[in-house]
Amino acid sequence: MPSFLLSDRMQLAADAIARAARSTDGVLICGEPGTGREAVARAIHRSADDPERLSLESLLRAGRRASEGHAPFVVVDCGLPDVEQTVFGRGTASNGHEDLDHISTEALLFRAFGGTLFLRAVQDLPGRLQARLARVLRDKEVWVQDATGTRTLTNVNVRAIASIDAASGDEHDNRVVPELRKKLAA
Repeated sequence: MPSFLLSDRMQLAADAIARAARSTDGVLICGEPGTGREAVARAIHRSADDPERLSLESLLRAGRRASEGHAPFVVVDCGLPDVEQTVFGRGTASNGHEDLDHISTEALLFRAFGGTLFLRAVQDLPGRLQARLARVLRDKEVWVQDATGTRTLTNVNVRAIASIDAASGDEHDNRVVPELRKKLAA
């Protein structure tokens, strides 16, 4: 699609996505429901290998599932009632006194290794879990527990991208703990 068809606002959005794709830092995407926050996250994820090729056409294609051969793009719906088990896995609740966190091989966080963990509506994630996730992103190491109970110290190679519902203005800004916000809005 020719660039002259982009409005000034769309061009600003495309430029921001290209900047985010060139970085390995976390990203916090603010927007109202239905504005394409997940499509933006997918565009950043898919363009990370070659951000110079980012175009409006690639943004429009990014809403589709990534094709085979791409690094994983794992979506977490932070409003689910069992979100801790979904993100970290069964039997891995943080006990607060250990140096590093534990996750299991069935956890979405583990499935995102080598790719992107997209946290949809991160403001819905309970504060305790936000702090736990921030700690994992900060330490970049976790104990991974397999089905037999064997634990292995593993580097966390995950890029976190999160969306926050901005429909109510700044109301949700305080619903993301500062430690996690720092990792997402670097």
